[in-house]
Amino acid sequence: MVNYIKVSREQVIKEQLISAIKLFFRESSLISTHTLASASYEILHDLYEKKSKGGFINLFPKDSQKEIHRLMKRPQNFFKHADRPDSGYIEFNKQHTSFILLLACKLYWNNIEDDVDEILLFMAYTINNYLSETLCDKDSLIHPKYKKIIIDVKKNFNITEITKETIQSCLEEVEKR
Repeated sequence: MVNYIKVSREQVIKEQLISAIKLFFRESSLISTHTLASASYEILHDLYEKKSKGGFINLFPKDSQKEIHRLMKRPQNFFKHADRPDSGYIEFNKQHTSFILLLACKLYWNNIEDDVDEILLFMAYTINNYLSETLCDKDSLIHPKYKKIIIDVKKNFNITEITKETIQSCLEEVEKR
């Protein structure tokens, strides 16, 4: 007996992102989190970012874009390929995973007509916390549509602060639905 299921690319991306987000907030299995985030980003990039003339990579000088792309792909390639000569080890920055996950979430949110709570929660957390850690006047630097995500998440989940703990609690609430 053959058991086939029919899935769309959007379903695959959505499931990969939701799984990666849950693992991210549980601080569980960084490698699995990174692999799922990278896989969903790669599909989204192929479908949408290339059509927008390179997307985020155009933020970097032309002569360094190839190297930036290589650095982004290095951990992903190490995790999924065993046929390349190397030392058998890799060092990578844990923040790289949250960056790839944010890029994937942003591409999903901008291109697929589906408001997924987990994706909105991750984006609100990352935008709110990354900017609050790195910039003094974050409100003037956040695009209004991303500000709206933070406002909506606070309102829809009845929270006043966006912390790792409140987001974990919201994710548990979403899972129970």
